[in-house]
Amino acid sequence: MAEATTRVALLARPGAACDGLQAALRQAGADVVAVFDPGHDDPATLAATDAGAVLVALEPAVEDALERYDAVLSAPGRLVIYEDAAVAARREGWDAARWSRHLAAKLGGHGDVLPPGADPDEAPPRDAADDVHDAGFDEMSLVDIEPEAKAHGEPRARGGEGGAVVVLAGIGGPDAVRQFLAALPAGFSRPIVVRQRLDGGRHDRLVRQMQRATALPVELAEAGRELASGHVYILPDAMATTAGEGATRFVAAAQAPVPVLAGLPAGDSAVFVLSGSDPALVPELMQAARDGALVAGQLPEDSFDGVAAEALLAAGGECATAPELAQRLGTRWLSLED
Repeated sequence: MAEATTRVALLARPGAACDGLQAALRQAGADVVAVFDPGHDDPATLAATDAGAVLVALEPAVEDALERYDAVLSAPGRLVIYEDAAVAARREGWDAARWSRHLAAKLGGHGDVLPPGADPDEAPPRDAADDVHDAGFDEMSLVDIEPEAKAHGEPRARGGEGGAVVVLAGIGGPDAVRQFLAALPAGFSRPIVVRQRLDGGRHDRLVRQMQRATALPVELAEAGRELASGHVYILPDAMATTAGEGATRFVAAAQAPVPVLAGLPAGDSAVFVLSGSDPALVPELMQAARDGALVAGQLPEDSFDGVAAEALLAAGGECATAPELAQRLGTRWLSLED
C-alpha cells in the first residue's frame, strides 16, 4: 500500500464518486488532506495544502472548471491522477479493492498490486518478455516477434510513409493515455490515433482531457479530414482511416469491428495496447507485428485491466510502462529514417 505520508487532495463534486474515491484513497494508505469541489472552491486553497498528489474525478462540470486549476495541477513534482466519476461511482466490492491497490501503486511509485497475503510466486507464469522493464526497455526491440517470417527468410516491411501511432485503450485507459502523451519525445512528428472505448461514447470530452497532458494539438477525428503530423486524434466509434491520393484520411467505418491498422501501412506504424484493450485483437496485432509494425503493450501490473497485455505476452509480444512506450517511438522512427 501507499506510504501514510503520501498527502493527497481530491478534486470532486459531492456525491457517490467523491465518497468512493475518498474510501479508496484511505484504503490505499494515503493521507487525504482536503476534498475540493472544483466548481466552487479556490485553487489557491488547494495549493496551500502542499499535497504531493491530486486525484481528479472527471465529469463535465469538473472539466469545465479545471482550467482554473491548471497552475496547481502542473506544479513540479505533483502527481495528478484522473478518474472518470461515473466509473468511480459504480465501482464496488472486488473491483473497488483492485482499483485501490492500483491507486496505492501509483501513489507509492511501485508495482505491487497483489492482494494482501498473496504469494508472488503463485502469480500466473509470465513469458520471458515480461522482464523487459528490468532489463532496460530501450535496449530491446519491440518488433522482434515475427518467428514465422524469420523462419522462412521473408524480409520484414521497414520504412515507408503514411503511417501513424495507434493507441488502444478501454477501462482504466484514460489515465494510461495521459501518461503516454505526456512522455512523448519532444517534437514528435507522426500522427497519433487514440481508440479509447468509452461508456456513452463522449469522445469530445476526452479531447479536452487529453489536451491537458500534451503540448501537441488534440482533436476529434472527423470523416474526410487528413491526418496531420504531430497531431493527436481521438477517434469516435465507427471511425477508420484510409489511404489514397497521397494522403491518409479519416472515414466512416464500413465494417465492425474496425481493423486496427485500417488504411495504415504496418511498416510505418506502431500499435500500443494500453489498459482495458480488447484481448480479441491480439491475433490481429501479432500479424501487424509480422508485417513490420511496432507492437507492444502496457505492463499488466501497471494496468487497471491488463488482460489484453497478458494475452499479448503469451503470444510472444512485449510490454513496458506507458511512458516507456512513448519514449520508444523516437528510436523507432530514427531507425526507419537512417
